[in-house]
Amino acid sequence: MHRSPCRRTILSITVLVAMLVAVPLAHMPGAYAEGIDARSIMLEGTTVIEFTNESDADVDLFRIWPSSGITFKSFKADSGWTGELTPQGVLLFMPSTPLKPSESIKFGLKTDKESPGINWRALDAEGNQIDIDKTFAEEVPKEVPVEPPDPVEPPDPVEPPPTEMPPPEDTPTGILSESVFRIIPEKPNVGSTIRIVGEGFGTDDEFDFHVDTINIGSFTTDEDGRFVTTMKIPSDIEPGRVVFAATDKDGKEVEISIRIEEAKEPIIVTPGNIELTIDGIPQVAHRGTSLDLSGTGTPEGAITLEIRTQDGVVTNSRAAEINSRGNWELDEPIIVPLDAQFEEHSITVTDGRDSIRRSMVVESNQVIMVSASMVKFDHGEAIVFEGT
Repeated sequence: MHRSPCRRTILSITVLVAMLVAVPLAHMPGAYAEGIDARSIMLEGTTVIEFTNESDADVDLFRIWPSSGITFKSFKADSGWTGELTPQGVLLFMPSTPLKPSESIKFGLKTDKESPGINWRALDAEGNQIDIDKTFAEEVPKEVPVEPPDPVEPPDPVEPPPTEMPPPEDTPTGILSESVFRIIPEKPNVGSTIRIVGEGFGTDDEFDFHVDTINIGSFTTDEDGRFVTTMKIPSDIEPGRVVFAATDKDGKEVEISIRIEEAKEPIIVTPGNIELTIDGIPQVAHRGTSLDLSGTGTPEGAITLEIRTQDGVVTNSRAAEINSRGNWELDEPIIVPLDAQFEEHSITVTDGRDSIRRSMVVESNQVIMVSASMVKFDHGEAIVFEGT
């Protein structure tokens, strides 16, 4: 039977469309089955968002930002998740263990305006987008008042049996088993000022700090049991190995042993005779690493510090004053962003006249371990690998 050219063309187009439709989405690069289900409510001025992973990928990062003209005031995440607010007003939430398919997570967000529109984006460990959307919080409906029934004669009162109330949970105080602290710099001098950073202590509690048997000050922890303070090592203490100790009200203490060097002779400086330097940059850093940076420069001057990616994008910028002895340090440590690229980052410091450049590699702290299931295989046998 003879078929016209027009009919053959229509048949070819139909077959081609059917082949394209038959290609499953999971085979397309960067695409995942299903996505992320997001539901949010407004509860006492706080937007609560619950994310449920309905995709077939592990979620390693949530990027959350509000509608235009709205800013975040505070935030809170479930245990096991860390949050960071970037200078651009974007909230980054990263888990200690990725959010697996069918698992859920909740975040609490407070903004300067109620009932905001919240934009969000879910990414996997390689930075591929799993899903993106925008949610609007629904007000929790208030209880509808019910007309009371006609009064009736109450029955004789019956004494309820006594019930024991569970004791309230005690807030941890004092020195705990996980209490730790460190000294900055690691090799201080007699008579020098040190910075002390600690965590794992009792919350909102006060502690004394000693060098050997000499009390050199006290500090108070925050609601998370952390503290940052500065103190001065006595100028009459002998150089050598000493014990630094934090002590609570019950006399319990946590200590570390450090060698302190002899006091440095005061240096009379004139502008221009101190080299521009920077200390505290590790060769390798991880997401969330805290960088305590300091150095030297022209006395009574100032420095500007910038951290850039390989593409030249500035991810952090700080400024610090140089004191009369030619020393500078940042007021607050720099935290490596939770979404920092795994690559080499450059750190540049300038005092307006000289500049120096250092590099730091950001690597993942997640180690992939792969091994064969057996030491020896026979010809034609399948080699099985296992890993975490």
